[in-house]
Amino acid sequence: MSIRHTWMNYGRRRDVGIAFVLGRTTNASLYESLNKENYIYGDMIRGQFIDSYTNLTLKTISLLEWTDTHCPRVKYILKTDDDMFINVLKLLDFIEGKKKARSIYGRLARKWKPIRSQKSKSFVSR
Repeated sequence: MSIRHTWMNYGRRRDVGIAFVLGRTTNASLYESLNKENYIYGDMIRGQFIDSYTNLTLKTISLLEWTDTHCPRVKYILKTDDDMFINVLKLLDFIEGKKKARSIYGRLARKWKPIRSQKSKSFVSR
């Protein structure tokens, strides 16, 4: 709700669309709650995968497939996490100055080493 009450309000603009991308759950009560919430707000895209940290790649692919099917002429896509605050006006200003086709913007991980601790959610095996 905090996202809906803050930066998601920009989704009311005609040139901006904002939605939550989710996978599936095996929890029946959570599934019902999500159905009710989506009935009220209509702002969820539900993929055909179990929603988990290890399936983030599937979530991204699902988002791209959904966009290609339902919004084939969209110019820009932002994928972010629910714990991020997006300054939509600054983002719109940023992309206005970027006219390169088929570009990806993000944080470049320079000189980062893989995390080898199996206790970390970012663990990378050798």
